[in-house]
Amino acid sequence: YVVCLQARIDEMSSTNKALEAELEARTSQLMESQASLSKTYNQLCEAETKYESLQVDAAKWKQRADDAKVFTVRRQQLLNKLQSDMKTALEDDKETIESLKQEVKEWMDVAKVAQDALKKSTKDHSQAIQKYAFSLDNALL
Repeated sequence: YVVCLQARIDEMSSTNKALEAELEARTSQLMESQASLSKTYNQLCEAETKYESLQVDAAKWKQRADDAKVFTVRRQQLLNKLQSDMKTALEDDKETIESLKQEVKEWMDVAKVAQDALKKSTKDHSQAIQKYAFSLDNALL
């Protein structure tokens, strides 16, 4: 009976070690994912900076267009079309940036929940092994 109990404890210890290794592997994967998400976030910040620069450029071009009323009507129409296209593109970029920021945040939240659940599962399993071992010790005494 003791040999069976010891075998069961050894099996549970082995399972616990495997779960700990899996936790480490998943934690490593989560860290890699977080690094990738951080890189993406930094790229989004750079895109937002470029977007702000484009807004400043668009404002400058509008002012230049207002100052250049000596040009022909056709040139003014072409400039207005260009400004409209730039504004649409800038608005589209802003929406994309906000959408990607939200997606990054959601993935980071999911990664955190998964990591916490895995830690709790490993802790619960470890506690169960300790209780079993304690019960075995008491039974042997």
